[in-house]
Amino acid sequence: ALADTRDTSLYAHVFAQTELMFEDPDEKVIAYSLCEAIEQTGWITENLQMIAFALSVTEEAIEVVLTRLQTIEPAGLFARNLSECLRLQARDKGLLCKKMDALLENLPLFAKGEIAALKRMTGCTAEEIGDLARKLRTFEPKPGLKFSGEFAQPVFEPDLIAYQDDEDDWIVELNRSNLPAIRVDTAYSQAVKKLDQDGSDEHFIREAITSARWLKRAIAQRNETNQKVGAEIVRYQREFLEKGIAFLRPLQLRTVADAIGVHESTVSRVTSSVMMATPQGTFPLKAFFSSALHSDSNVEGASAKAIRQRIQDIISSEDPSKPISDEAISKIISKEGIRVARRTVAKYREIDGMPSSSQRRRRQKMDALCG
Repeated sequence: ALADTRDTSLYAHVFAQTELMFEDPDEKVIAYSLCEAIEQTGWITENLQMIAFALSVTEEAIEVVLTRLQTIEPAGLFARNLSECLRLQARDKGLLCKKMDALLENLPLFAKGEIAALKRMTGCTAEEIGDLARKLRTFEPKPGLKFSGEFAQPVFEPDLIAYQDDEDDWIVELNRSNLPAIRVDTAYSQAVKKLDQDGSDEHFIREAITSARWLKRAIAQRNETNQKVGAEIVRYQREFLEKGIAFLRPLQLRTVADAIGVHESTVSRVTSSVMMATPQGTFPLKAFFSSALHSDSNVEGASAKAIRQRIQDIISSEDPSKPISDEAISKIISKEGIRVARRTVAKYREIDGMPSSSQRRRRQKMDALCG
């Protein structure tokens, strides 16, 4: 059983459980990111695609970790919507039968009290619906509220901040509040001049001051390089910053390195450790790099991430009664200037956990009612 939660914050609880649940370092990074995204209700409504983008992992990897996090007590934490929250609790209580599942798939009808429609969609009698409803009333729709009111969300300061000025030009600045401050105390500098030239104290202080000045210059140079890399990425990915992930362009480390006149390894080091805040969210710089798919000669190579987003957009906007096949999606994207094979569409669709057109057709009636 879950211990008394009144004096425990939700964050402290889920982070402690996460530390015990995950040993794989990659999974632990994903788990921590999901913990950071949890809301006070216990739900997680942040777009999983953006979390995957920020971590440079697949949505499938996010889903695997999320499924494990959803086993944390109290049941219902890390749910993405009310239906999933109640389903997790029903499973935890051993009440998730076919009829309960059917009712949860049709919560909009249940909320409206449309018993006749519920009977038709679930195959339940009015009495069975009433019995299921009584059980649902014992569930907690917002399990995170069981915890103390203290909800200090951990904040990770970005190293760079990208924003548009009044003339719509993009500016990349160092986050001064997150920079180490190195200062050489002038009192020590003056003291050195007064010491005996042959004294050991003088030698020690001179070395210390020299090291401090070297460190100060090294930090300044590092900050300058970080800013240059960030500025070049922003220049290159301007459309992504203004319009969203569908406009992410393919970008390689060498492209940035050549543009700012540094070695590729320098860009690699910067992008692996520097975070940048943007209007689209805060991301590690490495998230802005993506491979390109082959495209027509008059169209720039398309980012794999952008293609995946385009596939998702097409499927999400399709007529539920007429799901679009992988072949048809391939043709739609090809007409937009990007040649994508049907098998590539199928591969990306499966990576992102989207069912096939035949599966979507079978589920369309339920999905339409639950949407």
